[in-house]
Amino acid sequence: MSADDLAIYRRYITHKGLPSRRIELLLAQAAMMIAQTMGRAKNVKLSDFLFDPVPDAPEPEQDLTVEEIRAMHGFNPVKKKKPQ
Repeated sequence: MSADDLAIYRRYITHKGLPSRRIELLLAQAAMMIAQTMGRAKNVKLSDFLFDPVPDAPEPEQDLTVEEIRAMHGFNPVKKKKPQ
């Protein structure tokens, strides 16, 4: 492995935290499942059990109507004709 490849690999590992990050995720999943099966925590998320939780997605400023959502996604249903 060249020195350049080693530097790239080192940056990648530092950024991703391998393998400790994977272990942390597995332990967080196990803790979440234990909390759910014990019955006390119904609405738990994986980020509740991580050391550095992922920030939640921001809430939309306004609720969209069905027509606005259809227009955004280009949803134009067509009723199928019955064969005669």
